Amino acid sequence: MWGNEQSFRAIFNCAIDGILIADIETKKFHVGNKAISEMIGYSGEEIQSMSVPDIHPPEQLPHVLGEFERLASGETTVARDIPVMRRGGSIFYADISASLIMVSEKEYLMGIFRDVTERKSVEDALKESEERFRILLEQNFDGVFIHENFMILDLNQQLADILGSSRPELLGTSIMVHIPPHSQEPIQEYIRTKKRGHYEVELQRRDGTLVQVESFGAPCKFQGRDARIVALRDITERKHAENVRDEKARLEEQLRQAQKMEAVGQLAGGIAHDFNNILSAIIGFASIVKMKMVSDDPLKTHVERILESSDRAAQLVRALLAFSKKQTLDMKPVALNRIVAAIEVLLRRLIGEHINMTIKTSETELTVLADSGQMEQVLMNLVTNARDAMPAGGQLIISTGTIEIDSEYIEVHGFGKSGRYASLSVTDTGTGMSEETQEKIFEPFFTTKETGRGTGLGLAMVYGIIKQHNGYINVYSEPGKGTTLKIYLPLINFKSVVEEKRIGGYLRGGTETILVAEDDDYLRELVAAVLGEFGYKVITAADGEDAMMKFTENIGDVQLCILDVIMPKKGGKDVYDYIRAKRTDIGVIFMSGYPADLIDRGAFSADDTVLLLKPVVPRDLLARVREMLDK
Repeated sequence: MWGNEQSFRAIFNCAIDGILIADIETKKFHVGNKAISEMIGYSGEEIQSMSVPDIHPPEQLPHVLGEFERLASGETTVARDIPVMRRGGSIFYADISASLIMVSEKEYLMGIFRDVTERKSVEDALKESEERFRILLEQNFDGVFIHENFMILDLNQQLADILGSSRPELLGTSIMVHIPPHSQEPIQEYIRTKKRGHYEVELQRRDGTLVQVESFGAPCKFQGRDARIVALRDITERKHAENVRDEKARLEEQLRQAQKMEAVGQLAGGIAHDFNNILSAIIGFASIVKMKMVSDDPLKTHVERILESSDRAAQLVRALLAFSKKQTLDMKPVALNRIVAAIEVLLRRLIGEHINMTIKTSETELTVLADSGQMEQVLMNLVTNARDAMPAGGQLIISTGTIEIDSEYIEVHGFGKSGRYASLSVTDTGTGMSEETQEKIFEPFFTTKETGRGTGLGLAMVYGIIKQHNGYINVYSEPGKGTTLKIYLPLINFKSVVEEKRIGGYLRGGTETILVAEDDDYLRELVAAVLGEFGYKVITAADGEDAMMKFTENIGDVQLCILDVIMPKKGGKDVYDYIRAKRTDIGVIFMSGYPADLIDRGAFSADDTVLLLKPVVPRDLLARVREMLDK
């Protein structure tokens, strides 16, 4: 079989390294030497009944067979660190050198096995040690520990300090003991996926306090076992500083928004005040002209159009005053559900048949301190906006309920004052809004509607009214998913609802003397003309000091005073105090486009005072004058 078979057999059997000769095609062993029998624990006869797969771990077999093919093809002559399985299942590692030989004119592969287990163990240990120290050095964290299935195998003193414990106390314990329940599942998932990298987690110290740490974890080998090394850095102070910074930024943004809304409100209020004086003159003189016309006068229709347009302008002014929170409210205990029910029919007409409206009111009575007329206006504005957001139809839901606003709610939502509130929400399935749009919807003159379809004052008016009611309004919306506007009003313990007193009846004139103090020339002329038309004698004054002088000159004749609140030199309140010091039997009618100034000072809280809001309508003026004179 070989040239010198006897010499070959001597070398074959005396070799220190194990030798196996295998059939290239079937991978069955033809023969093995004494050394390989000792290595794998099988006799020569047993080896002859075995094949390559029988002496290698099943999970490593694809790799082994791949190396076998490379050796057989001559692609390589040595396969290194090949796992070999002994009888009983234990593993050792071998470098296998191979060459082709001919046996009975058939080609075989002869492999020479050299046991390198000890060398490989040393190399693995060195590699494991190098990896551990490399991670520690690269990350440079404060606390370090190694764990297997969360059981601490090793740690440094810095970690013990972070946890407020000692190394001996922590060795052999589970790190999960120091992780609060709400953080355990994310950590377990992170480790199950064998991820590398940073993450943040809370740890619980032995005294119960929480510490926030930044963590870096990676798989590693520790004493031959699959483990995980984790490095930690205490970032509690840094996170606290970040939270303080974020909270400061949030509060600053709220302050900027509040200041912006306040500044715009002051501007709107100022415009409304000046515009009221102009409107008062237009409405007043147009009313006088209409009074003097016969019923079939061809110009009467034109005058009526002037009055109608002036009324629309007055509504615009009221919207500006509502936003600037400077309109007068008739605050009374009212049932919120009744307000919704009172205008349900009107709302259904407003939205049209293409929108399905559902009303869900609270089963309990919700009593709030409110101006029912203004709250009706709020609801109409919200429903109008919802309708316009659903041009192709949709669902509209109006609902009322109660909510308890506490410190947690305030922290999450960024607004509110603790207490029980009634809620009023309007939800639509319309186009929705982006975050950028939501930030601006309460600003006056901001609108997303096409030119000519909106003034941009609807939600601004709602915002101002709700603020005057000591309430809150919030918007929840996403593009394409509709919008919900929620209003919160403080609940009160009161059941009865008081009806408003309305002006009506036949207008009567008189012959009494009335002092009119108004710094606006047109408005002063208007009031004097209206009163003069109905028989009154009128004394006019252009400012506060002029009013005091005219009153003193006619102290015995004046029977009623009409005073503008804000005038040059002396304001209406100063003139009122001066008059009351001289005579206590004279009534006073205040006129103002800034009623909030009076409300704050309580100037017309007495029975002998009345407030008229600009623009002044002649009918209301005459009714109030007669009412005050007849007291």
